[in-house]
Amino acid sequence: MQKHKWSMLRDFLARDENSGFEIYLREMRLLEAQVRECYSETVDMGSDDFVMINPVVESTKSRDDGTMSCGDTKRRNIPCVTELHEAGVKFRRKIQPREMFDISFEHGTMEMPSIRLDDIDKIILWNMVAFEQSQPYEFGSERILSSYLALMDSLINTEKDAAILDRSGILENYLQNDEQAANFFNQFSKALGIDYSDHYYYGLYKDIKRYSESAWHKNRARLKHDYFSNPWSSISVVAASILLILTFLQTYYSATK
Repeated sequence: MQKHKWSMLRDFLARDENSGFEIYLREMRLLEAQVRECYSETVDMGSDDFVMINPVVESTKSRDDGTMSCGDTKRRNIPCVTELHEAGVKFRRKIQPREMFDISFEHGTMEMPSIRLDDIDKIILWNMVAFEQSQPYEFGSERILSSYLALMDSLINTEKDAAILDRSGILENYLQNDEQAANFFNQFSKALGIDYSDHYYYGLYKDIKRYSESAWHKNRARLKHDYFSNPWSSISVVAASILLILTFLQTYYSATK
């Protein structure tokens, strides 16, 4: 990974022979506050050291308006698997996918190819995404693997999310537990810089957000969470409904006599 970083730095500096390294450091110092906000944790580092380790301003996708795009999935996030499941979304393993990125969402059902996850697969995925991220970025290139892992990171926040995908046959988890699987995918939120306007799953994100943000599905999720989250609350709701119906019938027959 460090080898790729040095290679990217050399390629970046070679784009303009008239611009020295000091120029990039000066520009980086102007962007320091914005770049620090791109980190999920507080960076305990002095200004000089911080600027020195972040000379490649393109890696943070500086835009023409002088603002930074941090690859922040929080602002553009979709609900996690547990939240979608409560809203009525079903998760199914795609039986005959074209490839591992063949994910679809139709009529409240998300179909995904199965993904195997063990210690060897973790290393392979990290190396593949490191190689993809090291390639020169062009709008329209989509960075399919990075988009896929960003999607998985959005869907899997906790071990509960991983467990649902495991039961659905989508996640073949050979790690010690579901928490380790969730932690693995959550690492990518810090490592990937995704331009969501050029995301491979841009259309999928829109469909999922439209479904989950509709008033009907929101109310359904709230009702299920508040009244049907455990057997006792479900029994209470049913009993209260029966009592209400019986009271209504008694009042009706009393009034008609």
